[in-house]
Amino acid sequence: MKLLAIIILTLPFLGVSQPIKGNYEYTDHANMSIYRIKLLDSFRFVKSSGLMLGHGSFLGKGYYTQNKDTIELHFESYNRPQPYYEIISKDTLSSNKWDKNDPSNTVSISINLFEDTKIPLRSLASLVDLISNNSFVATISTDEQGRVEFFTTENLIDELGLRSLGFEQLKIPLRDFRGFRTCINVYLTQEDNNDYRESGEEKYLLSKNGGHLQFLNDDDSLGIKYTKSEYKN
Repeated sequence: MKLLAIIILTLPFLGVSQPIKGNYEYTDHANMSIYRIKLLDSFRFVKSSGLMLGHGSFLGKGYYTQNKDTIELHFESYNRPQPYYEIISKDTLSSNKWDKNDPSNTVSISINLFEDTKIPLRSLASLVDLISNNSFVATISTDEQGRVEFFTTENLIDELGLRSLGFEQLKIPLRDFRGFRTCINVYLTQEDNNDYRESGEEKYLLSKNGGHLQFLNDDDSLGIKYTKSEYKN
C-alpha cells in the first residue's frame, strides 16, 4: 500500500517535469498573417509570425516554463552577427615643408571589403557613402576586388558608410583615423529582412487536452488562440 501511495503522489510531479512538445498555429485571414509557436525538447521554443505572401518574419526564441496550465515564454537574444572592421595597419602621417595641409586633419584609408565569412566581396554593387553631419555628400565605388582608397585633407567628411547589394551597411566614424595612413578589412553580414524579439516574457493558457495555447494579457484576459497543428518547419 505504501508503494502504491508513493507512485500515485509522484505521478503529478512527473507530468509537470516533462516538456510539452508540439506546433501551435494561429491564422489571421483578415491580415493574411500566420503566427506560430513551436515547443521543443528541453523546454525550448521558437515563435514566428509573418505575412502569408510576404518576405521577412518576426522571430523569437528562448525557453519556457510551465506552472499547472500556464506556459510562460522567456525570450532570449539571437546574438546575430553584425558587420565590423579590423585594422590591419595604422601609421602616423608626418608633415613636410612642401605640404601646407595639417596632417592631423588628413585621412588616408585603404579598405578591403569581405563577407562575414572572410571571403572577398567582389561586386560592382559595393559602395562607400561619404557622410557629413549625418547627411549624404557623395558615393565612391570599390573595384572588382572589393577594394577602395579614400583620402582627404579636410574635415568635411566625418563618416563612411560601406554597403553592398544584399548586405547590411556598416558606418565608420573617421575621428580615430585622422592623422594616420590606415589599412582596414571590412566584414559585411548578409542582409536580414526579419525582425527579432530579444527579451521579455509572454504567458499562455494551455487547454486540458493540450490542443490549444491561448495568449494571456497582463490583466489575465484571454487573447488569440493557437491551435496545435502538423506544421513541421
